[in-house]
Amino acid sequence: ACSLKQDVDANAGGYNTETPVENVTTIGQVPAGTYRVSVDYFSQHRPGHDPSGYAVRTVVRGNEQYFEGRVRSDETGDSRHLVTTFEVR
Repeated sequence: ACSLKQDVDANAGGYNTETPVENVTTIGQVPAGTYRVSVDYFSQHRPGHDPSGYAVRTVVRGNEQYFEGRVRSDETGDSRHLVTTFEVR
């Protein structure tokens, strides 16, 4: 069995940092399948700084990949931005 654990969330609990970091790790064997990595624009902490930049690093079976981009909430309220998908076999 596998579970995900968010072990770092710099802006949780009312904190408001200029350089937020979040980290999600897996615990146990990851089942085979297709996985999606998304960035969710939760809220704007500093007026006038929309869109917000992001950097994502994935490590899948030792293979590191880096992604950068910008995300904002759109007119429909959808704030999730697909960054990448990957397969685990």
